[in-house]
Amino acid sequence: MALVGLGPLGSNGGLTATMVPATSSVLVDRADCETAPVLVETDQRGVDRPQQGRCDTGAVEILVLDVEPPLPPPTTSAPLGPSGPAPLSLVG
Repeated sequence: MALVGLGPLGSNGGLTATMVPATSSVLVDRADCETAPVLVETDQRGVDRPQQGRCDTGAVEILVLDVEPPLPPPTTSAPLGPSGPAPLSLVG
């Protein structure tokens, strides 16, 4: 039996070794938590289930982190002062 999309057995948090599925694994979001015969609210490490609406199959639920996307770079090449672009000094 092939282990599809699982990382190596290791210390991933919790009291026992686990194998974390890759984000592209067929095990991710495979199970409907609401209709499962037994409701399992956390994974083997104590992480809440589900993280994205459906439960991941196996001992580990992949964590979804709330990360703000980076801000885009400024569109101007002029240095910015406290109230906008720095004033130009004219030498003459």
